[in-house]
Amino acid sequence: MIDVSGFTSAPVLDGTRWLVTVKSLDQVERRRSMLDRQRTGQVGRLAPRPVADGLLVDLHLRGGEAVVAGSQPFREPRHIVKDGLGYLLTECGRVVHLNRDLAEIGSTRGGWFAFLHTVDIDEEGRRLIASAGYDCVISRDQAWSAWEHGFNPTSAGVWLTDDETVAAGLEWGGMDVLLVDPSEYGEQGLVTSGRTAHISCAVWSGDGGFLFIAGKEGAVYRVGPEWGRADRVLSDLGRLPHGLRRLPDGGWTVTLTTRGEWRVMDDDFETIEEWSVADVSGKHPAAGDAEWVQQAIPAGGGRWLLLDANRGLIAVDVVRETICRYSVPAEWCLQDALMVD
Repeated sequence: MIDVSGFTSAPVLDGTRWLVTVKSLDQVERRRSMLDRQRTGQVGRLAPRPVADGLLVDLHLRGGEAVVAGSQPFREPRHIVKDGLGYLLTECGRVVHLNRDLAEIGSTRGGWFAFLHTVDIDEEGRRLIASAGYDCVISRDQAWSAWEHGFNPTSAGVWLTDDETVAAGLEWGGMDVLLVDPSEYGEQGLVTSGRTAHISCAVWSGDGGFLFIAGKEGAVYRVGPEWGRADRVLSDLGRLPHGLRRLPDGGWTVTLTTRGEWRVMDDDFETIEEWSVADVSGKHPAAGDAEWVQQAIPAGGGRWLLLDANRGLIAVDVVRETICRYSVPAEWCLQDALMVD
């Protein structure tokens, strides 16, 4: 583990432009809730809440500062990727298609779209959507449910299903069952504490299958091209990890959110290197010992941009061993970012 707090201060990512998803504008209150849950060991909310208003921000890093060039509102935007000449953005309950000027030109909804986290696109243009609200992964002509592949029951012992026959069989066996009808839950789906997996990320694996993060377990699973069973390939990532990404030169990276760490691995998920920002200065005093790095995003040449709920944006060059912290508004709940030309 490499502690980056001792790296030399330098404007690591000056001159770069980023599209940043700000999930909501209540980070101060969210930090308080996050700390309360970490103290009690609770994973996620126990009760529904209104969908928050967030932003897609056009952000330029220059002169050691984060300069807002523009922004527009969206409902809890979480993830943005390039798609041809435009972009795909996940809102809470839909995938939004934006053109190069960030104007909305279309969107996609689905009955099982809820608390959407990520969207990935393969070489054939197929979309892979992580619907955390219903513990499922969805593509154009396929859907995979964690409930049907070993992620049952919930931590409270409740079995989840959308099949009436399955529900009747479980009830006959004396199980506590929740028959889920998405029309009753809306675009947030089940509350986080009522989910079994909390799929915070899903990415194509290159063979027609995919990998996903089971946030509640702190593990990564692989599902083969038949979209059947899930096999664990990585574990012990702490609570609610994020940011599973394939690296341009091969291998993978993942963000250990509640440990303030990120990791680079080979194609077999063997660790090559790990870094930590847990001792980096500038942390919000109310956070105490808690860490929350939402994403560690590769920017090329050994450079990374970290979205830290307690410190703002942190740019790190792990080759030159330099670091820079870019301040952003305290109310921003940072979720993801995409570097653009």
